[in-house]
Amino acid sequence: LRRLVLNKVLQRDLPKASPRGGTSICESKNALDRLYCRKEIFYPLFTYKLYEMLSTMHFNTLRLAELAGERRVERVVEVQRKNFTRTSRVAFKTPVEHIWRDQITQAILDARRKHHEEPLADDVDIQEMIEAEAAFYEVIPEPNLESEIDSDEEEYEEEL
Repeated sequence: LRRLVLNKVLQRDLPKASPRGGTSICESKNALDRLYCRKEIFYPLFTYKLYEMLSTMHFNTLRLAELAGERRVERVVEVQRKNFTRTSRVAFKTPVEHIWRDQITQAILDARRKHHEEPLADDVDIQEMIEAEAAFYEVIPEPNLESEIDSDEEEYEEEL
C-alpha cells in the first residue's frame, strides 16, 4: 500500500483527480474564472468579486444539474494531447438552463427602467441653481468694465 500511495505519478495526478473522470473540480472552476474574467481585459478592481461570484454560480449550476441527472453525456471523444503520451477523454454533455442569468438580467433592466423614469435629483438641483443665480444677478447690477478701465487710465496719468 505504501509503495502504491507514495508513487510519484500517483502523487502528481492526485490533485487532478475527479470522481467521474475528466477534468478536476479545480480545473473546471479555473476555466470558468477565465471565461468570466479575461486576462486581456483590465476591469475595475471592485468588479472582480462580481465576476468571481458569477463564475461560482455558473459552476454550482452545472454541478447541481449533474447531481440531479439533468446533465447527461451526449458523446465522448478520446483526444491525444500534445505533451502527454496517454489519451484524454472529452465528454460533451447536454446544456443546462441558467435561470439565475435571466433573473440577474431582469433585475438590471428593472433598475435601469426605474432610474430612467424617475427625475434625476441633479437636474432639479441644477435648475434651482440657475434660478438662484438669475435672482442674484437681478439684484446686483453687473459692473461696467469700461468705466473701470477709464478710471485706471486716469490714475495712471495722475501718477506720471
